[in-house]
Amino acid sequence: MKIKLPIIIALMLCLASCKPSETPESVADKALQKLHNEWLDNGRHSLAHFSMELVTKAQAEAFINEEEIPNRSVLIDSLFQIDKIFFTWELDSIIESTTPLYKLCDFTLDNGGKYEGLMHKTYLDIYKKEGGEFDGQKLCKITETAAAILEHKDIPMYLLRYKMDSRHVDFVGDEYRTATVGVIKHPEDGYKVVSFMWNE
Repeated sequence: MKIKLPIIIALMLCLASCKPSETPESVADKALQKLHNEWLDNGRHSLAHFSMELVTKAQAEAFINEEEIPNRSVLIDSLFQIDKIFFTWELDSIIESTTPLYKLCDFTLDNGGKYEGLMHKTYLDIYKKEGGEFDGQKLCKITETAAAILEHKDIPMYLLRYKMDSRHVDFVGDEYRTATVGVIKHPEDGYKVVSFMWNE
């Protein structure tokens, strides 16, 4: 019994300290709560609660398709429309899908120094040896200046639609604005909020 008691106590402490499993809804709700609190505290929102995976994805896909790579700040502004105040939110619906995630490597960052071209050569050598794939990632396109790498093929993605800021209007009744919060389930990092866009 003396041996079993410490094991039982250790198991109880472990179970007590474990966090409940996160869900897309709980992660989105935390981000909305933080945005709401920021507005109340200092009159503005920040991007600190969001992840930039969809921004990088859009740039990498443009690079792969030989299109002009969108400006990062323009993409951020389009995916994170956090300039409007809101006070209440209610989950209306969820759409589930999948999305690929990419990494975009900029080789121009090492140009002009003693390591000029080293990143390009390293990536090219690694992926040539591995037939275009290395460590579960796939080289999609490489030039002298950049490389686009598919990190994950089918990441679960959730689009959560919310009714925001209900208000009562004479002769009309309750009116709502709606917004969609995008959440992905990253295989290493768990759930992340990757977009916030107003629908109307």
